Amino acid sequence: VGFGNVESLGNVAVERENFCQRMGNSLCGVCFGILLFLAAIFLLGWNEFNYVRNQAILLKVDKEVIEAGCVPSASNVGKPIWASCVVQRGYDFTTDPQVQSIGLSFSGELRGAWFKADSTILQWTEDKSCSSHSTGGGGREKECTYDYNLKWVSSPQSSSDFYCYPSWRAGCQRSGSQIQNSGTIPTSLQQTLNAPDGTVGMGSSTDSVYFLDNKEMGVFPSVPVTVPSGQRTSLLPNKQLVQVDATSVQFSSVPGQNSIGDVRTTFTQSQVQLGLTQVAVIAKQGAMSTSNAQMRPWDTQLPGTMSLVDWASMGGLSKSDMINEKQSENGAMVIALRFVGFVLMWLGLQLITGPIALMPQIIPCCGEMIGEMVGCALCCMNCLISLALSLTVIGVAWLMARPILGIGLLLVAAAAVCGAAVLRNKFRKNAREPSMSQPFMAPQINMAPTPQQHVQVVCPQTAVPGQMLMVQCPDGLQRQVQVPQGVLPGQTFQVII
Repeated sequence: VGFGNVESLGNVAVERENFCQRMGNSLCGVCFGILLFLAAIFLLGWNEFNYVRNQAILLKVDKEVIEAGCVPSASNVGKPIWASCVVQRGYDFTTDPQVQSIGLSFSGELRGAWFKADSTILQWTEDKSCSSHSTGGGGREKECTYDYNLKWVSSPQSSSDFYCYPSWRAGCQRSGSQIQNSGTIPTSLQQTLNAPDGTVGMGSSTDSVYFLDNKEMGVFPSVPVTVPSGQRTSLLPNKQLVQVDATSVQFSSVPGQNSIGDVRTTFTQSQVQLGLTQVAVIAKQGAMSTSNAQMRPWDTQLPGTMSLVDWASMGGLSKSDMINEKQSENGAMVIALRFVGFVLMWLGLQLITGPIALMPQIIPCCGEMIGEMVGCALCCMNCLISLALSLTVIGVAWLMARPILGIGLLLVAAAAVCGAAVLRNKFRKNAREPSMSQPFMAPQINMAPTPQQHVQVVCPQTAVPGQMLMVQCPDGLQRQVQVPQGVLPGQTFQVII
């Protein structure tokens, strides 16, 4: 079977569920949703505690790690150190028994910190895609299409897991040997080999180095290893080695043609240039042998995911640079897990409320539409509830992890709220009532002065001196005047207006 333009084998199967079956599945989902909801609460709380604990670890690293030179010192044995040095020693993988067991020769030198063989195998794969629609009465019909294609995959696929294998089933167009897989990937062609302890070291010279451990060796980037074509290996005796491109080879049953069970392998190794590549490490300096020392993980004895310090970075990073990198990593992790916890809580609530959205679908004609509307409303409500609960759990976790800081922040927030309320009330009161020290002044209107007038007034018969009278002025306005002393009724007196 060629791998080129192979037509996929389409097979269709129809599955039906009535309302009772769907409700049963939904009720099972409620149980899983409750577990998911509780797991989300635990994750959110643990995440905040872990962030605080990791910050404490980073403070301890900054305080206790010794900045050592590139020559190991006996005084630093058993102590955490930082060192940034050039790699002076590497491991020759051509002498490694597991590399030799592959039975192939490689171009160039295999000297570094690790060697990797990464393989894929050509297999039939099953792709399932389904669509569903309502059948009335709360039932649902699901139509699934099974497509079979040849693909390069990382591990052999069992044909017995296929819907249309080993025998024909309803909806299958092809089955049996037409989609049967064969072949395997040898372990030697799917492995990563790290250099043994005491073989890869950094320092000022080859005579005095810090030997890196397995975790620290993983810091080096990869570079492809070239394999000459035309070779055969006992690992796959019935296949011939063919060069696919500059970085990979293929073990083929028929050269020039892809067959089921063919294996493609890419060999890579660590990119290390002795005497040039520089690495920075924070770890514990182990016991010394002659003038060399083995680096070991440093247990800080503090809780947190960063409790074991065994860090390595490419280049000449300083201690503070490496700590800053870990702080960024810690901050990114807490944000990512907050989002994951929120999503898990949302999914859990969706599963818990699933039966509520399903129940209206049993209603004839409009049941599915009502169910979709209820489901949409529940989805929005569950999103808001999940957001509120997530923030609540995060806040409570901070109070428990750092009670003094948490209570202090709450007091500051409460004081800010109280202060805002006092200021608001004060300004509202000032807006309603003008201050007594600054009396309200009506706006002044500049008007031209009115000239004084002399008016003759006849004292009425009933008037007495000192009495106020209303008189008509020449301008047509009425004004009050007082009867002068000594004026008798009937007499005329003059007033100035």
